[in-house]
Amino acid sequence: MTTQIVDEGHEKTVFAGGGSREIIPGKGRPDLTPPEAEHELEVHFEAGANKYEARNWEKGLPLSTFFNSGMRHFRDSFKKGLVNENHEAAAHWNTACYLATLRRIQNGLLPCELDDRPIPHHKKGHTHVDPSHLDS
Repeated sequence: MTTQIVDEGHEKTVFAGGGSREIIPGKGRPDLTPPEAEHELEVHFEAGANKYEARNWEKGLPLSTFFNSGMRHFRDSFKKGLVNENHEAAAHWNTACYLATLRRIQNGLLPCELDDRPIPHHKKGHTHVDPSHLDS
């Protein structure tokens, strides 16, 4: 495997078989996602689709609904140790939907009224934060 710099400073890796790929930072690394968490999140999405309808959350819910529900599930798992339902997957689901809803609001795909944070950042002139610039 060899690496060389190509357009715009991105690396291109040439593999043993001769194929090559441009390596662009910030595109994500799905290979690092834990499959157990991924599967449990998918099962939680499935349960929600059966209870409400598929993609119901995408119609738009206030950010506070995801925050409040997620925090309750974290509390029930971490502080109370409850096992009556999969609180960890529910907390993860709420966090994922919060992030997706926030980005859709910021991109104009959902109404800004759904951003009901105490100090809405969109009203303060803040814009979307590029996650590729954040430390993990």
